[in-house]
Amino acid sequence: MVMDKSARMISPTARKTRQRIFDGAMECIGQNGYEKTTIDDIIFASGVSKGSIYYHFKDKGEIFRELTGFILAEHRERLDQVRQLDVGPWEKICCTIVRVFEKLRWGGARFVAGMELASLAQRNPAIHEIQVLVNDLYQQFFSRLISEGNERGEFMVEDVEKTSYLLYALLDGVFLRSIVQPEYASKAHCQFIIESAKKLLRFKAEE
Repeated sequence: MVMDKSARMISPTARKTRQRIFDGAMECIGQNGYEKTTIDDIIFASGVSKGSIYYHFKDKGEIFRELTGFILAEHRERLDQVRQLDVGPWEKICCTIVRVFEKLRWGGARFVAGMELASLAQRNPAIHEIQVLVNDLYQQFFSRLISEGNERGEFMVEDVEKTSYLLYALLDGVFLRSIVQPEYASKAHCQFIIESAKKLLRFKAEE
């Protein structure tokens, strides 16, 4: 199991510094790609000194390996926020879909960077492992909500695991397509995905 430093116990000051470095790295990789991004680019984008960067990370590769762990933590926090809402499983699924589309519309370089990191997963085992964890995180999240919806009589899903996989695949497909066609992250497409999810879950309100 990969354990990123961003998840370890570090001081609040160090945590803020690392977040600035990660934010700068995301901006750079979103604009220039991984191969063309240099430490000097990250220094300029983050406003953190070279000495401070090398205090926290030994090289560019380590920054991006740990950046994937930072992204995983962001996804966990985002889903935890939805999980704590005082609404039913269908509303939580809709909320998750809407938030993904909002991030796509306003995320800019961060989502291009996410695409770049996903491509690196094919060559880097550590990044690949984090990518798998993100996928599993969403599928388990949807699986729990679908099971809850079945128990409450809202959904009529026979194969919960397969359906949670398909639901996540819908969102993953939106992410990939919006990188090439930013207009795909529109509110109209968001509503289309919600309607598709409703049919996939055989939402009883429609019957």
